[in-house]
Amino acid sequence: MTHPLIGRRRLLRALAALGAGTAVAGFTPGVRKAAAPVLCATPGAFDTPLLVPGSGGRMGRLPAGGRPVVLRAASYGRDGALAFAARADGRDYIDPTLVVGSGSSVAIRLENRLDEPTVAHWHGLTMDTANDGNGEALIGPDSSFDYAFTVRNRASLYWYHPHPHGRTAAQTCRGLFGLIAVEDDDEVKLRAALSECDLPSLFGMMMFMQYKTDRTSRPCPP
Repeated sequence: MTHPLIGRRRLLRALAALGAGTAVAGFTPGVRKAAAPVLCATPGAFDTPLLVPGSGGRMGRLPAGGRPVVLRAASYGRDGALAFAARADGRDYIDPTLVVGSGSSVAIRLENRLDEPTVAHWHGLTMDTANDGNGEALIGPDSSFDYAFTVRNRASLYWYHPHPHGRTAAQTCRGLFGLIAVEDDDEVKLRAALSECDLPSLFGMMMFMQYKTDRTSRPCPP
């Protein structure tokens, strides 16, 4: 069946009517809506307390610029969960937040302790093909690969995850992912001003909590 094309003016009139109807439906005379809560300042009760990552542990901030770092892809906990594990400065990390400065050199060895191939893809970072981890060259079980690159991106929040063809979703869903915090002088000052209200860390923990919720209600791909 074919459908007649809707005219531009007719489409605009329909969108305008929809917007007006929505505005009227959300308006009640004499009733003032409550002010929006102030993030990180309004007390609240949570079924699962929000963990702000620190200098170790789950998604802890691991300085990774200008120093060698070893990540180990391995099973973690129960129910088939996976994680990137690391140890540095006497601390253990699970899916660490890799903290690097814009312009810094990065050297990361990824050791694969899974029973299937994997690889690390640095999502959002400007990268050469050899270090991109796009799935062209996989790391087999009990093998490793040394990544070496210069951070050419501006200060922002990125993330890393596996990218083996046909297994990206399954491995990521089971917990194999982490954040990359690229910093510059302005970013460091912003973090100091935010104090405990660290938005990147809070965002990362929200990702992890959402992952746990999704795994409970919807199984990961086989």
